[in-house]
Amino acid sequence: MSRVRSWFLSRFVAKTKTLKLGDPGVPKTVVGPLITEAAVKSVHDRVNEALDHGAQLSTGGADHGQVYEPTILVDVPDECTVSTVETFGPVVIVQPIDTAEEAIEQINGSLYGLTSSILTGDTYRGFELAGKVKAGAVHVNIPTIDEEVQAPIGGVRDSGWGRTGTYSMADFTDLVWINVESGQRTLPIA
Repeated sequence: MSRVRSWFLSRFVAKTKTLKLGDPGVPKTVVGPLITEAAVKSVHDRVNEALDHGAQLSTGGADHGQVYEPTILVDVPDECTVSTVETFGPVVIVQPIDTAEEAIEQINGSLYGLTSSILTGDTYRGFELAGKVKAGAVHVNIPTIDEEVQAPIGGVRDSGWGRTGTYSMADFTDLVWINVESGQRTLPIA
C-alpha cells in the first residue's frame, strides 16, 4: 500500500501545485477566494490543529487574503476537526485504506454525505461500489465538482438541506394514496 500511496501522492501534490490561485474573474484561475475571512480562519485553524496533532503537510497550508492554498494533509489523526467536520475549503486528506470495503465503511462512518468520488480503473466495480456509498451524489471517475444543474443536488445525514430544483417540492409534500369508489357499493360486512 505504501508504494501506491507514494506514487499517487507525488503526482497529486505536483498537479495541485500547478493550480492557479486568485481572482475568479480571471479565466485561468482555478482556486478563488473563500466566502469570508472567517471561513479562511476556520480552514486555517483546522489545518493547524491537524499539524499540531502529528499530521504531515504535503503542500499548501497558507492563505493569501481570502484565497487559501489547496492543501494536502497525510497521517491526520481521526479525532482532528478537519477529519470529522465538513471543511468548506480546498483541503484534502490522503489516507491509505487496504480494501474497497474498508473505504466504504470509512465513508459511511461520517456524519456527512454531500458528495463523493470513486476513482478506479474498473468502471463496473466503481458503479457497484457507488451504490454502497451514502452520499447525495456519487461520481465514478469524475471529480465531485461535476454536478448537473437538473439533477437532484443535496446531501444525506448532516449534509445539505434536502434536494434542489423540482425535487425540492418533496420536502414540502407528503405522498398520500387515496382510493375512491364512486357510486353505491355493498360491502360484505354490511
